[in-house]
Formats: sequence, C-alpha cells, structure tokens
Amino acid sequence: FCDVGQGDGAYIRTADKIDIVIDAGPAKAILTCLGRYMPFYDHTIELAFLSHPQKDHFGGYTYILERYTIKNFITSPLSNDARSFTELRRKLFQTNTNVRYLYAGDSINLKNTHINFIWPEMQYVKDHSIKKDSNDIDPTSDIFNPIGDLNDFSQIFVFTDKKTKILFTGDASPSVLDIISKKFSKNSLFPVSILKVPHHGSKNGLTSDFLQLADPTLSVISVGKNNSYGHPSKEVIGFFK
Repeated sequence: FCDVGQGDGAYIRTADKIDIVIDAGPAKAILTCLGRYMPFYDHTIELAFLSHPQKDHFGGYTYILERYTIKNFITSPLSNDARSFTELRRKLFQTNTNVRYLYAGDSINLKNTHINFIWPEMQYVKDHSIKKDSNDIDPTSDIFNPIGDLNDFSQIFVFTDKKTKILFTGDASPSVLDIISKKFSKNSLFPVSILKVPHHGSKNGLTSDFLQLADPTLSVISVGKNNSYGHPSKEVIGFFK
C-alpha cells in the first residue's frame, strides 16, 4: 500500500512477475512507490485498476503513463467531467492502452492469481446513470454519467494469490456494502487476509456487517496525515477496538 497522501494507491508484484497497480492517488507520489518496489528495468504494468473516477484515485495515472506502459486498464464505464479525467482518458486512448470495463461476476485469472469482481453490477450502473455520447477521446466505448454519488459505483474485488486474499473497496458507501453483505453472506471469497477499508475510514464507508463478512486478519486505511476531512473517523476506528 503506497503513501500517496489523501487518496488510494497500491502496488502488487506477483510471483509470476506480473505488475499490478490499484488506484494511483491524487498526484505523482505513486511514482515514488513504484520506483521503490518495481524492478528498475521493468517499465510495464500489466494490470492497472481504477476503482472510480475521482482524482484522489486517478490523478497519479497521468504521471504513470508518462513513465510506464500500461497494458490493461480496468475500471467501470463511468465518466467525470473534470478536465483532469478527460486528459487521463485521452492519454489512455493515445497510448493504445487496452481499457476494459468489468462488472460484478467478471474475473481475471492468471497462473496463480485470481481477481473476482463483486461490484458494481451491470444493471445497477444502467439504472443509476445516463449513457454519454461517444466522442473523439474514446469513440469505441460505452460511457455513463452517474446519477448521484460516484462512490456508489466503486469497483470492489477480491484479489487472491495462493492463500492470500485482499479485498479492495474503493470509496464504497454503506448502502452498497449492505447490498454486498446480504448477497455474499455465504461465499467462498470470504473471509479475506487483508481489507482495504473503504473511503479512507470515513463514517460514510465501512459498516460493521461488512467488516464481519470480510473478517480480515489485517485492515489498511489509506489517508493523508492531518487531512481536512477528519479521516479516519472515530466510528470506524472503533470497529477495530
């Protein structure tokens, strides 16, 4: 888990030498993390994930694309009208990065690594968004403008490598976590080894039911020191006492 300030960013290198980035923080601090842990001769990231299009999760990808090649960029088909996100989409398109939109039920299977997506559901995206017209940035893709909170569309998946399971949650809200807690109350994906606590430990994130479902050995809260949001909240910290 990378120190990216007030945001999310994580890096994984598998035993099969697959480089994976999950969110990239708000700015260039992610490069320090990659420079420290990726082999200096390796400039290819096989899998990059963006949980949802908010800058504290996508901002660093602009800098990554200037220094590394991203083979596959995995996200949800959601738009953000911010200029910085438009620029990121343009760079992905110009660098011929393979952009893939995945939903609940989809999976990525490598030699010893499996990634199982549990949110968002395709129907949820269609019911809570408006389809956006294609444009010259990426004319081939179906992009949606979300209705309501972008956090509700956060991509949630379980990364499994042999016996280690990591649950990535983006900024998922309590309403989404409640849906997942009910649907996955009995599922082989859980419990997990590590939980990336949703929404930087905000009270508008983790719920006790979801924590009980995940039942992690270790939980990680990604926040910026002395941030203006008051993250992590006392309520969420209280879950772990």
